[in-house]
Amino acid sequence: MKGKQDPIIYQEKLKQLKELYLLEEKGELDVCYVDESGFSLEPCIPYGWQAKGEYTKLLPQKSKRLNVFGIINKQNNLTSFISTHNFDSKLVVACIDDFSKTITNKTFLIIDNASIHTSNIFKNKIEEWKKKGLYIFYLPTYLNIAQITCLQHSI
Repeated sequence: MKGKQDPIIYQEKLKQLKELYLLEEKGELDVCYVDESGFSLEPCIPYGWQAKGEYTKLLPQKSKRLNVFGIINKQNNLTSFISTHNFDSKLVVACIDDFSKTITNKTFLIIDNASIHTSNIFKNKIEEWKKKGLYIFYLPTYLNIAQITCLQHSI
């Protein structure tokens, strides 16, 4: 995927992230990370492994999926929102609206470019959040968490 990155945008975003981390170290702002995930008792097991001659039986259970929207910082302070519904832009906006009521410092949310984060519904809220001291920082395309972690530790 590295070949699909715009190297200029990628380097500029890394520079901006480093600046955010330095300001966070000085206590001038907070940086949080945002993502969604889901859990259920029904595993997704495309293949398995067992010793030759042994047989393994997996008995998946049907269950409702619990979807989680989380906002976490480097100190492992987690704000989570749980739903049995899929997270769409409206639900994500509602979660961020709720989170915005709790911030006490200028806060940057580090977020990926998923369609629910780049929809018109989402983007129409960005200016309102800025007025509350909450800023959205979109990751460059194809930047992974390992690269962010290395960047944080290099400061």
